[in-house]
Amino acid sequence: MIAVRRLARLALPLLCLTLGAAEARTYAQIRDIGVLRVGMPGDLPPFSIGAGKSMVGFEAELVQEVARSLNLRVIFEQIGGDDLLAALDQDRIDVATNNLVITSTRETRFDFSAPYNCSGVSIVSLSKSLNKNADLVGKKIGVPRNTIIQTYVEKLAFDKTVKVYETSIELIRGVATGDVDATYAFSAMAPTIQRLYPQLGVHFSPALWSAPNGMALRSGNEALRQAVNGALTRYMRTPAYKALLTKHFAQDTSCKS
Repeated sequence: MIAVRRLARLALPLLCLTLGAAEARTYAQIRDIGVLRVGMPGDLPPFSIGAGKSMVGFEAELVQEVARSLNLRVIFEQIGGDDLLAALDQDRIDVATNNLVITSTRETRFDFSAPYNCSGVSIVSLSKSLNKNADLVGKKIGVPRNTIIQTYVEKLAFDKTVKVYETSIELIRGVATGDVDATYAFSAMAPTIQRLYPQLGVHFSPALWSAPNGMALRSGNEALRQAVNGALTRYMRTPAYKALLTKHFAQDTSCKS
């Protein structure tokens, strides 16, 4: 009996630690440590591109500016798009970025920053004749797994074949090699993709639709959301923000009110 009681006393603190492991770090805890953990796939040029243990690209630079304003250091966690929001749920990261479209469905589970990019969505293919949804009837369309693009394509009300890819890079290769006829991608990616694959002549159609993109945060972590929003809003009022958009997208893709 004594041994059982002793085991129970040892197990209780361990149980408490286990139960609390998935709780989101508060903004106060983040400030005390001085580190903001940011998750992104690093496979979506020019938004995020893995560079060793760090990241480069539009969102990588943007989040660095936000963290700098809050006197925080960024630690990047390279997490696949399929696992990104789950990592936020599990408190493996404080902020998730992947040019995430802000939708009502996502807002039931997560909080979002102010939108910082409103790029349109285009059909991407090797053919200049594929410019609207109707042009893809009977075609094979590639999509990245568990994304807005996958949901959108699967709901298109016409005959087509949908092939799911694990990463955006694999999807780009699928289009380039003819494994699929087309995909859908953010229009703002066009300058980077055409620069990376000039020999392929990848064609981006005129934008079909657009939506606001933001950083995702754990739901209910209000102090952190307000801090990120404050820093982000201040930065978006500066010429440096417009210069960052032009640097990566060759155009102003900010969200117009």
